[in-house]
Amino acid sequence: MLDKLNQRCDDKIIDKRSQLSLSVKEPFSSQYRCGSLLGSSGFGSVFSGQRLSDDTSNPVAIKQISRDRVQQWARLPGEVSPVPMEIALLQRLSEVRGHSGVIRLLDWFEVSGRGFLLVLERPPHSQDLFDFITERGALPESLALRFLHQLVQALLFLQARGVVHRDIKEENILVDTRTLVVKVIDFGSAAALKETPYSTRVYSPPEWVLSGRYEAGSLTIWSLGVLLLIDLDYEMGPAYSCSFPKPKPTRQPILQQTGKTDVFLLLTVSFLR
Repeated sequence: MLDKLNQRCDDKIIDKRSQLSLSVKEPFSSQYRCGSLLGSSGFGSVFSGQRLSDDTSNPVAIKQISRDRVQQWARLPGEVSPVPMEIALLQRLSEVRGHSGVIRLLDWFEVSGRGFLLVLERPPHSQDLFDFITERGALPESLALRFLHQLVQALLFLQARGVVHRDIKEENILVDTRTLVVKVIDFGSAAALKETPYSTRVYSPPEWVLSGRYEAGSLTIWSLGVLLLIDLDYEMGPAYSCSFPKPKPTRQPILQQTGKTDVFLLLTVSFLR
């Protein structure tokens, strides 16, 4: 499968890096090499990768997105054809230096007959938060709040750049196991920030059940709140659906040092101001 992917990438690679005109460049397979499958979701498959001009100390992640999986399209300056919204938003977030808490887009390609390949940074010594909690159990309050603080800063950066993630969960947060720095990943559900409500059910807050609509700020607060509860008491997750059974906490009290009210007040002030 991997050899076939690399072989097909040789054909008709088109540079899609927001240039003013289209230009043919070196084939993907002469610049990058795909490795083993790291994971997959409804929005694409992610492989380990290597930039051939670098040594093995600089790995990358390569996300393959089939055209039939793209749910939102966008147009970039100078481009004839639309591109997946994920590429447009990641490119916006990766401009200049980006943000340390947001995964960075390094390069991308449209491959004839195969869809799109996104080349992303791949921090060493990292695992997603789901695996991090699975291996260690419920997090100490101090560590959970440390992660929360970083996520709030990263999501405020997204908000300032006109982006809403819409899929904040443990699988989409990468943890550096040495430094405990976290990064938000997987923008397959992301959308451009807007003042009017959204109507797509993607990890939606409770008001979606009542009205079929939600706003970006309330969605982010809901997702972060559920994520914090899962961080502190792993047996409560997953809890993203409004129809989940009433959880049975395995330890009490939760957030006894900071207080739940203070935390959610912080989130509300940050995202609804």
